[in-house]
Amino acid sequence: TEDPLSKDVMTQSLRRALLGLSIFKKSGGQQVKIEDYDNIGDGCVLMATWREGNVFVLWDGREHIDINLFAYEGLDEEGSNSFILRFQSETSLRVVLHDEHPRGF
Repeated sequence: TEDPLSKDVMTQSLRRALLGLSIFKKSGGQQVKIEDYDNIGDGCVLMATWREGNVFVLWDGREHIDINLFAYEGLDEEGSNSFILRFQSETSLRVVLHDEHPRGF
C-alpha cells in the first residue's frame, strides 16, 4: 500500500534505498549518518553521509522531491536506478526528470 508522503515516509524510503546500494554491501555496511532538517517550510531536507558519498533529499511538503546521489566510486547506472526504485517503492512517487552529472574524467 502507498502511504501519504511525510517526513517519516521520506526517512524510511531513504533508509530502504541506502540498504540496496552495492557499495554498502561490498564494504560490509559502512556507517551512515542521516540528518534531517524540517524547520524550513512545509517539507524537509534529509542528508545521508558516509565516507565515500552522500545523498540529499529535498521534499517540498507536497508532491515534489529532489534527490542528489553522489559516490566517489562504485555507483554505476544500474545502482543509481536501483536506488531510485527502492526509494519510490511503497509510495506514489514517480520519476519526472532524471539528470546525470558525471564527475571527473
